[in-house]
Amino acid sequence: MQMKSTIPETGVPITQPDRQEASLHGEILLRLRDYVVEGNIPEGARVPERQLCAMLGISRTPLREALKVLAAEGLIELLPNRGARVRQLSERDLEELFDVMAGLESLAGRLACEAITDEEIAAIERLHYEMYGHYLNSDMHGYFQVNQRIHESIVPPISRASGSAGARPCASTKRSWTRCAAAPEAS
Repeated sequence: MQMKSTIPETGVPITQPDRQEASLHGEILLRLRDYVVEGNIPEGARVPERQLCAMLGISRTPLREALKVLAAEGLIELLPNRGARVRQLSERDLEELFDVMAGLESLAGRLACEAITDEEIAAIERLHYEMYGHYLNSDMHGYFQVNQRIHESIVPPISRASGSAGARPCASTKRSWTRCAAAPEAS
């Protein structure tokens, strides 16, 4: 099933109430990261700076600052004097990411099971059905937003079980899942 993004093509106010990042730079970075990892710019394609500036309602300077951060994260390759392009993930990159994800998610599941409440399980189950609805409607943006909320819902029981503060899922993980979600189903 091919998934589509619901990120608007034209200028939308940068501030969104569901985001915890307070700064303009942080909000631009979050929206641009989402836009890239959801596959709105194909792997290997040049980053359309003017279009993104218009879409985000910003000038090139804050966009380029955000692109530097995404380059440091490995999502974007900066091309000297030629802009930027979305980094292509190799089969090996994906295999390594999934190996790490499998280990981390296994540990997270074990830790969460030690301290999760019935109410937290019910809330995660509701989120799962909401996410599945987005999948059935080919709404990639909604799918990943709810998927992120599911992962964030698992963090408190993990923190209680391990006695430590939780971490957010990373963009590389989201991007690898995006690629797999968009792939044709095996017969």
